[in-house]
Amino acid sequence: PAKKWPIKKWIDLANSIQKTYRVVFVGLESSITSAASKIGSNNCINLIGKTSLNDVIIILSQSSCVVSNDSGLMHVAAALDRPVVGIYGSSSPEYTPPLIENDKKIIMYQNLSCSPCFKRTCPLQHTNCLNNISVDSVKESISGLVRTAIDEYLEPYYEQSYENQKLDRLIEEAQDKIEKLNERAMSIEDIFDDLKTKV
Repeated sequence: PAKKWPIKKWIDLANSIQKTYRVVFVGLESSITSAASKIGSNNCINLIGKTSLNDVIIILSQSSCVVSNDSGLMHVAAALDRPVVGIYGSSSPEYTPPLIENDKKIIMYQNLSCSPCFKRTCPLQHTNCLNNISVDSVKESISGLVRTAIDEYLEPYYEQSYENQKLDRLIEEAQDKIEKLNERAMSIEDIFDDLKTKV
């Protein structure tokens, strides 16, 4: 199908990230079920065909990142404000983009001379618009979106830490000035004591 990333690439992606992230397959694409069951990792869960729409919405809402073909669930994930890696083949991200801030989405689209064709099957029988999207590029996109989300979450703490560091510096500077003033005061007292002995 010209709108679906190849099953082998989905499985390779799951295998490559399952040590870092918990991978959950959802949707209705039953053709991936047998391949997903062979991954053999407790960190990879196959829920394809086993959930209601409400269940899927809950799962998506708790996701650090959602990777999806151009589909209804991709748009649901965007509506839930979850980071999205959108994979486009025969369709166009200009017509059906995930409606979410740019820093929360990465579009995987080859923009070939034959795309978008908007066909269900590739008329040229090569489906390069999807086959040319590499597992590594999707994996890197996931990592980038997750890092951005973590940085945004921690930003208030970074700002507080910066303010604390500035306060610490001010305290150190004040302590240095007090020490210097004390040294000067001691020097003046020594001068007075010396004058007293001479008088």
